Amino acid sequence: KKFRWPPRHNAAVRENFEKRGAGRLAQMLQKVRKDGRKPSWMGDSAWVDLNKYWQSQEFKQKSDQNKKNRDSSAGASLHTGGSIPHRVHFKKMKAEKGENLPFSDFYFRTHKKKEGDWVHPRAQAAYENFEKKKAEISSQSTVENDNMSSDGSQHSQHLPSDLDIWYDAVGGKKKGRVSGLGSLGRTMKGYSSRPSHPYDLPEDVDERIRSTVHSLSAELQAQLERERLEKEEMKKQQASLQAQLSETRNQLHTLMERLGVLPGSSRHRRSRPLDADDEDGSSED
Repeated sequence: KKFRWPPRHNAAVRENFEKRGAGRLAQMLQKVRKDGRKPSWMGDSAWVDLNKYWQSQEFKQKSDQNKKNRDSSAGASLHTGGSIPHRVHFKKMKAEKGENLPFSDFYFRTHKKKEGDWVHPRAQAAYENFEKKKAEISSQSTVENDNMSSDGSQHSQHLPSDLDIWYDAVGGKKKGRVSGLGSLGRTMKGYSSRPSHPYDLPEDVDERIRSTVHSLSAELQAQLERERLEKEEMKKQQASLQAQLSETRNQLHTLMERLGVLPGSSRHRRSRPLDADDEDGSSED
């Protein structure tokens, strides 16, 4: 299959391709290491180098450390979502409860047992820190909105989403992951809990501006493409006219040669003047 997308998405497409490719390659190499057989798609030198690395002390230490990190008794981030990715849980819950799904509902489902107990103290501590951060932002926003109202300003603070607050509360993204969000946090970008400026644009207005800019950019690109095609067509027409003119000149030259009107042609040369003796028709004895 062949896929196409606007040039403005090249960087995002490339990033997504490399991320998925790296994940797929890691799975393939893990399977190869367990099987112990060189796959057909791997070169001999690469196979030798990989085996040396897998037998090295450096790799064994990293492997042991990763096992400890995954061990639940060591305080790893547990969840109750099973094999279903967090983003799928989140999507299903939004379909059930609506777009304005409280973050607490999602987090409780994925980090609390049926009895209501937390899966791990770390999960509880992370949520309590999130609630504290959310309360601080809400309180600060209320104070600033009151100050704006007293000044007669019509602008108001827009609170960040719960996901953005969670992102900030857990320390952002680490090694491509956001703690507690699983696959849901892989696509999240950086966020700052800094209160918005009184003159920051509302989200819907900002989205309309971005949409307009993208539309104008697409129109400009289409116009440039049309101009390029028109220039190419003009060049083709000029080349065609030039070829026709050259052919006409050649035909005219050939015709003039046949008519003897060109300098140097046989008909254009004058006959030699006759001598007096030739005129009398006499000759020497």
